[in-house]
Amino acid sequence: MANPNNYPVNAFPKTLRHAIYAVHEDTQMPIEMIASTLLAASALALQPLIEIMSPFDNTKSEPC
Repeated sequence: MANPNNYPVNAFPKTLRHAIYAVHEDTQMPIEMIASTLLAASALALQPLIEIMSPFDNTKSEPC
């Protein structure tokens, strides 16, 4: 698929890359908008799975 704006779609994993191209073909939305929306949705979905350890108090982990 042609990417006239040279957005780094190849930096995405294969599954997400295919999703970006499929949505682009179906809706003709800009690839940049699709990719940024996909990144935001992925971050929101994965947020509860990530625990942060404070460098000052490593006895307790905190949600992201």
